[in-house]
Amino acid sequence: MTLEKNNWFRGLFCFLLLSIGAPAFLSANHFADSLPLILVTAAICMITCLFRSIIVRILFYLFFSIICLYHYFPGNTLSISWLFRFFSAFTAEISQLIQGELHYFPERASFLLVLLFVHLLVILTVDYDLWPIPFLVLMIYFMMLTVFRGYNLLGEMVWAVAVICTYLFIRQLFTLSAAPKSPQFLTITNLILALILGISASVPLFLPKVNQSLERTSEPIRNYLNEEGLYDTINDYQLSGSARTGFSENDEQLGGPLYDNNEIAFTAIQQGSSYWKIENKLVYTGSGWIEKPDAPIQPVQELPFQLNDYAGNILSEKETIQLKLHDQAYIPYPYGKLQVSKAPVSKEDSLFFLPDDQRFVSASNKENFSATLEVERLSYTNDALMSSRLSEEDQRTLQENLQLPDSLPARVSELAQELTKTADSLFEKTEAIQGYLKSQGNFRYSKTDAEHTPKDRDYVDYFLFDSKVGYCDNFSSSMVVLLRTLGIPARWAKGFTAGYRTSTEDSGAYRYEILNSHAHSWPEVFFPGFGWLPFEPTPAFINPALSAVEETRSEESAPVPSEKNEEQTSQSTVSSTESVEPSKIESSFSFSQMAKLLGIFLLLFFCLFLLSPLRKTVRWLLYSFYLTLFITKNTTAYQKLLKQFEKLIARNPAENLGSYSRRVEEQFGLSGQFISLTRQYEEELYGKKEVLLDKKPYLALAQTMRKIRMTSKQQKK
Repeated sequence: MTLEKNNWFRGLFCFLLLSIGAPAFLSANHFADSLPLILVTAAICMITCLFRSIIVRILFYLFFSIICLYHYFPGNTLSISWLFRFFSAFTAEISQLIQGELHYFPERASFLLVLLFVHLLVILTVDYDLWPIPFLVLMIYFMMLTVFRGYNLLGEMVWAVAVICTYLFIRQLFTLSAAPKSPQFLTITNLILALILGISASVPLFLPKVNQSLERTSEPIRNYLNEEGLYDTINDYQLSGSARTGFSENDEQLGGPLYDNNEIAFTAIQQGSSYWKIENKLVYTGSGWIEKPDAPIQPVQELPFQLNDYAGNILSEKETIQLKLHDQAYIPYPYGKLQVSKAPVSKEDSLFFLPDDQRFVSASNKENFSATLEVERLSYTNDALMSSRLSEEDQRTLQENLQLPDSLPARVSELAQELTKTADSLFEKTEAIQGYLKSQGNFRYSKTDAEHTPKDRDYVDYFLFDSKVGYCDNFSSSMVVLLRTLGIPARWAKGFTAGYRTSTEDSGAYRYEILNSHAHSWPEVFFPGFGWLPFEPTPAFINPALSAVEETRSEESAPVPSEKNEEQTSQSTVSSTESVEPSKIESSFSFSQMAKLLGIFLLLFFCLFLLSPLRKTVRWLLYSFYLTLFITKNTTAYQKLLKQFEKLIARNPAENLGSYSRRVEEQFGLSGQFISLTRQYEEELYGKKEVLLDKKPYLALAQTMRKIRMTSKQQKK
């Protein structure tokens, strides 16, 4: 192929590769239409192939980039004022990111940097023939989306392998004329490429089994890395929309992997420990939980305020709990007969209670506020629940706690019937379903391996019958739904586990720190004569109401496992080790912010460097780098050198290498350096005798050209 045809061939390869990645990038950033970005990528490739002048290229690059940006970030009209507003917003996002105010990559910054990356990858491929770089960048990006965003991009990866194998196959056949290879060489190499392509196409057939085996084998390692903060650190560079541990308002779309957030949510001074309840959700939609429409709100105008009047025979002695909350709009509380005796209640700081959701909502404008709770904790045995019977009147009264979507697959109800066919009492049925989820159903607890629910699939059904891997949201939602199919009133509860016991107060009470990573969800079941009682189907967790009674751990012992209710808003995250200190957390954030700043600065600097006047020396620096690390044959070194000169001075179709090398020498005054290397190449090529590669004259010539290009004011005569 001629140089011009080679460029078009590389441009087509780069376009096909980048167009595979465009839909995944746009989907990850919540953009709907991928065609405009693909068309702009095609335009960039065409411009790079058509024009050698960097000035002409830049003008066209800017034109198409602005059109693309306007399509995805539209304004009233495409004008200079819109452009200024866009870059003003971009600058503000970068500033917020650097200062740590944003813990995700904003969409404007992300889109603009990706556009710069597209330009850079096309230039490196077309001008410098660095074809592995766009492929490697694309595959790394796909793997990041797969691991940290739960995307299934296996098909895109197979297509990318197919494109690069096809490119190399054609390259072998048509682009090696300057250095002929034997038929055996071409046959063997192309067979290897065909084999790679065949393996990549067949990967989807056997990958699920291999993937499951690898998941189970590597789970302890990945859990350790999660607890040590590896995923958390990488997540700081993520785009928005990923799930992190912590209490959240929005539970409409559950599912997907989970990464720990060890910021302190609140502290408590108390005698014993138990789960901390925040609220209930009653309406299951098939994809998550929502609040009841038009749920009543009750203002708390006077204290004390009493909640959960359980029967006295299942309560322990009264205990006072001191809470200190950190900028939350809720007040957590333990299970038992509860009375809020102190909280922000005034004209400026209002407190509300939602009876349906069983939730306190604080409208305090204070960053930190305190609350005092008087509680008689639950204290009962499972045997006491055996006598509880559910009547038809109970079911009618609690009808809203039996709600299920019409789309729920019938096999969920059939499973519940099968699990409880030998159970007689309400307690036995509840225990049968809890036991199946907790230990008997071959389910696996994992925050890092939890899958996103496929489109048009029920969240509970997919977990019970397909993935069987998940965390508290999966297990608790499944138990509530299974119980409701049996006509047993159940509701979804969310809050926090017990937290860490950190010290002992002078009064003898203990201080607990509850972190965002302790966020958790569990089911509640109604037992006549007792009330709403919590259960725990998630493996490795204990019953929320009994944790205070059964707790035997000392200050140094391991805490209750921690989790979350899915959070779609972006929050900062830290490692989930037991001995996290605030100073260490702040230090890790500072390091993360510095790393972000450095990465953005280097990327922008490198892109601007390629487009600046210093670009005149870039191709010779790249040639020297490529020669030093990768080239092992003299013929290859000369061919790459020849391409660099042909980009500066066009070679006539009928011009031989000797004449061309003399013309280059006259143009740049190289003192015979290029002529000498040309003669050596021709002797090797036509004499059929291999010459050992000496890189010194090639590197010296490249150094000479760098100096000439730095001082020269024109590239061509």
